[in-house]
Amino acid sequence: MKTKHFSIYINGLLAALTCPCHAIFYVYLLSGTTIGAFLFEHEILFMSALGFAFPFFILMCLKAYHQFKAEKEMEKTGQVCDVTCKTCSPKNS
Repeated sequence: MKTKHFSIYINGLLAALTCPCHAIFYVYLLSGTTIGAFLFEHEILFMSALGFAFPFFILMCLKAYHQFKAEKEMEKTGQVCDVTCKTCSPKNS
Protein backbone atom coordinates (compact mmCIF):
# COMPACT_ATOMS: atom_id res chain seq x y z
CA MET A 1 0.00 0.00 0.00
CA LYS A 2 2.96 2.29 0.55
CA THR A 3 3.83 2.10 -3.17
CA LYS A 4 0.34 3.34 -4.10
CA HIS A 5 0.82 6.35 -1.83
CA PHE A 6 4.23 7.00 -3.39
CA SER A 7 2.73 6.60 -6.87
CA ILE A 8 0.24 9.38 -6.16
CA TYR A 9 3.05 11.79 -5.28
CA ILE A 10 5.24 10.82 -8.24
CA ASN A 11 2.42 11.15 -10.77
CA GLY A 12 1.32 14.43 -9.21
CA LEU A 13 4.85 15.79 -9.43
CA LEU A 14 5.17 14.67 -13.05
CA ALA A 15 1.81 16.27 -13.83
CA ALA A 16 3.00 19.55 -12.31
CA LEU A 17 6.26 19.40 -14.27
CA THR A 18 4.56 18.62 -17.58
CA CYS A 19 1.86 21.26 -17.22
CA PRO A 20 1.93 23.20 -20.51
CA CYS A 21 1.57 26.53 -18.71
CA HIS A 22 5.04 25.96 -17.21
CA ALA A 23 6.67 25.30 -20.60
CA ILE A 24 7.59 28.91 -21.21
CA PHE A 25 9.49 28.96 -17.91
CA TYR A 26 11.48 25.90 -18.95
CA VAL A 27 12.49 27.55 -22.21
CA TYR A 28 13.66 30.70 -20.43
CA LEU A 29 15.33 28.86 -17.54
CA LEU A 30 17.29 26.74 -19.97
CA SER A 31 18.15 29.63 -22.31
CA GLY A 32 21.82 29.79 -23.14
CA THR A 33 22.12 26.02 -23.16
CA THR A 34 21.86 23.57 -26.00
CA ILE A 35 18.66 22.12 -24.58
CA GLY A 36 17.16 25.61 -24.27
CA ALA A 37 18.03 26.41 -27.88
CA PHE A 38 16.49 23.13 -29.01
CA LEU A 39 13.30 23.81 -27.04
CA PHE A 40 13.11 27.35 -28.39
CA GLU A 41 13.45 26.13 -31.97
CA HIS A 42 10.93 23.33 -31.49
CA GLU A 43 8.56 25.07 -29.11
CA ILE A 44 5.39 23.81 -30.85
CA LEU A 45 6.61 20.21 -30.64
CA PHE A 46 7.59 20.72 -27.00
CA MET A 47 4.20 22.21 -26.12
CA SER A 48 2.42 19.39 -27.95
CA ALA A 49 4.41 16.76 -26.07
CA LEU A 50 3.59 18.43 -22.76
CA GLY A 51 -0.03 18.75 -23.84
CA PHE A 52 -0.24 14.99 -24.27
CA ALA A 53 1.84 14.08 -21.21
CA PHE A 54 -0.01 16.34 -18.77
CA PRO A 55 -3.46 14.68 -19.01
CA PHE A 56 -1.80 11.25 -18.92
CA PHE A 57 -0.07 11.98 -15.61
CA ILE A 58 -3.20 13.62 -14.19
CA LEU A 59 -5.22 10.50 -15.02
CA MET A 60 -2.53 8.21 -13.59
CA CYS A 61 -2.47 10.29 -10.39
CA LEU A 62 -6.25 10.11 -10.07
CA LYS A 63 -6.23 6.37 -10.77
CA ALA A 64 -3.61 5.76 -8.09
CA TYR A 65 -5.54 7.95 -5.66
CA HIS A 66 -8.80 6.09 -6.24
CA GLN A 67 -7.07 2.71 -5.87
CA PHE A 68 -5.44 3.87 -2.65
CA LYS A 69 -8.75 5.20 -1.35
CA ALA A 70 -10.56 1.94 -2.26
CA GLU A 71 -7.89 -0.15 -0.51
CA LYS A 72 -8.17 2.01 2.60
CA GLU A 73 -11.96 1.60 2.57
CA MET A 74 -11.69 -2.17 2.11
CA GLU A 75 -9.16 -2.32 4.92
CA LYS A 76 -11.49 -0.33 7.16
CA THR A 77 -14.55 -2.50 6.39
CA GLY A 78 -12.60 -5.76 6.54
CA GLN A 79 -13.24 -6.88 2.98
CA VAL A 80 -10.66 -9.02 1.24
CA CYS A 81 -11.38 -7.77 -2.28
CA ASP A 82 -13.70 -5.29 -3.94
CA VAL A 83 -15.83 -7.96 -5.63
CA THR A 84 -18.64 -9.45 -3.58
CA CYS A 85 -18.55 -13.22 -3.87
CA LYS A 86 -18.95 -16.29 -1.67
CA THR A 87 -15.25 -16.48 -0.81
CA CYS A 88 -14.95 -12.81 0.14
CA SER A 89 -16.40 -12.23 3.57
CA PRO A 90 -15.58 -9.76 6.32
CA LYS A 91 -12.72 -10.72 8.59
CA ASN A 92 -13.65 -12.35 11.85
CA SER A 93 -12.25 -10.28 14.66
